[in-house]
Order: sequence, then C-alpha cells, then structure tokens
Amino acid sequence: MGETTIALSIITLDAILPQLKIALCLLAFIVLDIVSGLIAAFTRHDYASSIMRAGLYHKLSEIFAFFFAVVCDILLPYIGITLPLVISKGTAIYIIVMECGSIIENIGKANPELAQHLKSLFDRAELPEIEEEKEDETSGNPGTD
Repeated sequence: MGETTIALSIITLDAILPQLKIALCLLAFIVLDIVSGLIAAFTRHDYASSIMRAGLYHKLSEIFAFFFAVVCDILLPYIGITLPLVISKGTAIYIIVMECGSIIENIGKANPELAQHLKSLFDRAELPEIEEEKEDETSGNPGTD
C-alpha cells in the first residue's frame, strides 16, 4: 500500500465534510466583518490601510486557528490522542461569536440605533453546546458505546 493510499484512507470526505460546512459559515462571518468594518471606516471618513492590513492579519490568524483545530480533530485520533470534544466546532463557535460582536460594533459606528437593537437580540441568543464524547462507565474509555 503506497503512502498516497494510506493518506487517502485516513482523510475521507466523511471526516472533512462537517468541517467544510462549518468553515464556510466561519468564512461568511469573517467576510461580513470585513465589509462592515469598511462601511464603518468610510462612514466615519477614517479609512486607513494600516488598520485594514492589521485586520486582515487578524482574520488570517482566525482562519489558521480553525484549520489547526480541524487538523487536530481529524488526525490526532490516528496517533492515539482522543479529545473529549470537537475542537474545530468549538473554535468556530468562538470565532463566530467574536465576529458577531465586531459586526455589531461596526454597524454601531454607522448606525447606533440599529446596533442597539441587534445587541438586544444577541443578548437573548442561546449558544449551541459543544458535543462531548461519552465515557463508557465500565471501561472508563471515552467514545466507546
């Protein structure tokens, strides 16, 4: 069996598809934050390319953090490391919540009344719980049913 075959057997579409859907959601919120930041800067007439570059580096670090979490979720079990939760989903939720806060702040710079309304809606939002692996009561091993 060649190295390519082994790699393909480890990384399957079933393993990647859920993270791909989450990644698309994450990217949508990142794009919305960039656009809302541009709108806020242009509304206030304080656009600065240095701030834009710093923001883009920040966004790239968020994307990298998510990619790192996906790699951990997919590959760590193959070397015997099990995690009690899906860290890519938790990472994405954390980043998306941060992006929502940033988007609302940016909207507030252009339209404070609308931002107040959005803040009140998000204050009532319920965040999803991150799935944890169940521990087998007899053996103490996580993930066995």
